[in-house]
Amino acid sequence: MLNNPGESPWSVQVADSLIKRLKILGTKWAYEWGVALKGIEQVWLATGHDKYFSYIKENTDSFVLPD
Repeated sequence: MLNNPGESPWSVQVADSLIKRLKILGTKWAYEWGVALKGIEQVWLATGHDKYFSYIKENTDSFVLPD
């Protein structure tokens, strides 16, 4: 399905929706979080917008313990 002129691509709309709804994906790592973050990584690579990288980093950091 194509976007209407002037609309963001679906991938960007979905990534923005996820970021808005879930600031932190969860408290325990799950496969689904990896899939979501990989999708956001692809949006970041396509757009170059820092907000996508920041979201990935913040969520990844929340799963990694400092040891």
